[in-house]
Amino acid sequence: YTFAWHTPDGIAALPTLERAGFRPVEELPDFYLEDGLRNGYACPWCGRECRCSALLCVRQGKVPVGA
Repeated sequence: YTFAWHTPDGIAALPTLERAGFRPVEELPDFYLEDGLRNGYACPWCGRECRCSALLCVRQGKVPVGA
C-alpha cells in the first residue's frame, strides 16, 4: 500500500501509482494535520494547519491488513 498526497491542485502522484498497479481505496481527510502541528512543518497550500487529505492506494490483487 501507499499514500498519495491530495492537495487543492489534485493528486499529482495518482497517474504514476495507477501505472504501477495501485488503485485508490479510501480518502483520509486531514491526514497530515496532527503530524504537521506536532512537528512544526507547514503545507505549501494550507500553511501551518494542513487540511490536505491522503488517498490510500493498494496494488491490484492485494488486500490491506484488517480489510
